[in-house]
Amino acid sequence: MSDDQDEDFLPTAYKKASSNVSKSQRISPVHVYTYNVLEADLFQVAEVMGLEEDIEVTDDVGKADVILASSSELKQNPSIRRLGK
Repeated sequence: MSDDQDEDFLPTAYKKASSNVSKSQRISPVHVYTYNVLEADLFQVAEVMGLEEDIEVTDDVGKADVILASSSELKQNPSIRRLGK
């Protein structure tokens, strides 16, 4: 696939964010707490999106900037939703 075809598969929010923010404007990586999401999957997606240098996984939910969980996990476990808020 060409780069143009790859970009067609990106979510609209990512297309907008990537066009408005250059990588040089990012000061530190985003600390991600994964909840029942494989870190390997997260890094695979980050690599495809060119964000592998901008993500750092943490085991400490208190240090996390974001919590990554599936919507079904959020529905089944309200405590993780509360942590996110």
